Amino acid sequence: MASSALSSSSSAGYHALRSIVTDSQTVIRRKAAFLIGTLIMQSGEKYEGDIPKPVVELIQERMNSGEVSEPLVEGLKREGVIAQLLVGLKEGGDVEYEENAIRALSRAVEKGVLSAEEVGEVKGIWTQWGASGQAERGLDGQDGKDIEKILA
Repeated sequence: MASSALSSSSSAGYHALRSIVTDSQTVIRRKAAFLIGTLIMQSGEKYEGDIPKPVVELIQERMNSGEVSEPLVEGLKREGVIAQLLVGLKEGGDVEYEENAIRALSRAVEKGVLSAEEVGEVKGIWTQWGASGQAERGLDGQDGKDIEKILA
């Protein structure tokens, strides 16, 4: 189960995410950046739908065992997943990856998990792109305005 793979008691799931962010295939890196951005965005949100019985049982089991879980974004940070996204963004070369990575990293900025230095690097890249580079990456609309606001 995915929630078990991403836990503070094991780094296996985070290691898998970190490795796909650095995969040699561009399409894999793009999808990894998108996935990580989605995970960061949804981190900390309260689920309001029906919860399947196996998930309820897993939650109860963890509560009864006293297992402490960290916020997902903290695990992504601790295990170097977010740092690898930033490395890939700085390397550049693929506008779709860059779009997905800047979205993910701006969400991480919003969640407060990047260091001041990392925030500065993300802002620097965003500024360096300028309006034309942002438009080239599909970030000239509301999404770009949201990123701009987060990075301000």
